[in-house]
Amino acid sequence: MRHHRPGFNLLAALAIVAAMTSCSGGDRDRTNVVILTLDTTRADRFGCYGFDDAHTPRMDAFAADQAVLFEQSISPVPITLPSHASIFTGTYPAFHGVHDNDGFYVDDELTTLAEILSDEGYRTGAVIGAFPVDSQFNLDQGFETYNDAYQEDWTQSEIEERTALSFGFIERKAHRVNSAAFRWLDEHDAEPFLLWMHYFDPHQPYGALPPYDTIFADGYDGEIAFVDECFGELLDELERRGLIDSTVILVVGDHGESLDEHGEPTHATFVYDATQRVPLLIAAPGRDDIARGGRVKSQVRTIDVAPTVLELLDLPAHPEMQGVSLVP
Repeated sequence: MRHHRPGFNLLAALAIVAAMTSCSGGDRDRTNVVILTLDTTRADRFGCYGFDDAHTPRMDAFAADQAVLFEQSISPVPITLPSHASIFTGTYPAFHGVHDNDGFYVDDELTTLAEILSDEGYRTGAVIGAFPVDSQFNLDQGFETYNDAYQEDWTQSEIEERTALSFGFIERKAHRVNSAAFRWLDEHDAEPFLLWMHYFDPHQPYGALPPYDTIFADGYDGEIAFVDECFGELLDELERRGLIDSTVILVVGDHGESLDEHGEPTHATFVYDATQRVPLLIAAPGRDDIARGGRVKSQVRTIDVAPTVLELLDLPAHPEMQGVSLVP
């Protein structure tokens, strides 16, 4: 038996405690993640994607000053629930098995980005804009908070007006999504976190809030302009909280909108660029190897989102993920 001088075990224990304390303190310095999914949002409706008539100053500035913009980001499916399942599992619908908004759910056997980060000690929260990604479809796995209380914060007039405009289900407008998300941050922004926010506004029926309901002849462009304003408020809130330089901010569309191209008024039937090419912008603070304001011309996929986030956090991709990291 090897003998140690008196006090060795105590010193070793103290060293271990110190190391654990250091790691715990380091956790507070880990990079946060905000994922903003833009429902029914074409890439070519933003100024930064070349639309001359756009009113999207906050997204355009974000693309120019903070983010990398992917010019050809493709969604695998033009439907909300399956496209979000692909974003958060990094897999194609043929693998995750969700093919429509009705009659399908995300199987427990699948592993989501939220589950991976929750296991890594991240606080995980989601604020949902509308029913197609409601918690009953099981996309909430891995999220300790999944806020799908769509009428939270509504006034009585909003309840009457928005319900009348509903497209078979009730939506929560982007500014209300912000309000709920900011309340979540009040409780969790001192710890490493993943926050998913879902803006549903550009989905039919188009009913932008004032003044955007009268500024634009096209109601869809009015919805995009309002989403841009709310995105700017999100950036301002992260700046106010001192989080802007410690948070990966990823903006991605789930699918687009045909707007009568190819004889399709909305989406879910065809797979032309109008519904498959979506915005994808990623800001990765603290990465000197990633140029702010950069643009990537190569085609990428929304199934690449989850493995990209994981690499930015120095975590390995899940072996079932079919997407690849875009960091290289």
